Amino acid sequence: MKHRRRLTESDQDETAIDISPLIDIVFILVIFFIVTTVFNKEIGVDVNRPPKVATAQSLESSSVMLGLTDQGQVFYGGRNIGFANIESVIQGVQDGGDPIPVILICDANANAEGITKVVNAANLAGASSVSIATQK
Repeated sequence: MKHRRRLTESDQDETAIDISPLIDIVFILVIFFIVTTVFNKEIGVDVNRPPKVATAQSLESSSVMLGLTDQGQVFYGGRNIGFANIESVIQGVQDGGDPIPVILICDANANAEGITKVVNAANLAGASSVSIATQK
């Protein structure tokens, strides 16, 4: 005579698949991709760039991008920082590391005084170089 064994509640628990290691691996991968991704902050304002020049060259992606409008407003990351906060923004991005380049995206109608103020503030903040962006 054959005996049939009934599955008890503890037997059913043993047959379940534990997915917690899978969830741990997924979270580790998400953290890895977040940490290794390079985030470029846009300037947050549309400007009419000057035309392309003969000495144009591409710059590295790890740089501070500042925008200068024709009204003399300085933008970084979508907010108007003004001339007074340029140094603190650049020093905050460098965070004690190596000096990084600054790219100034200025309007074609921006005055020379505004451009000079931004370049001077970036140099005082310790930028490795200051470049003015033109059209592609």
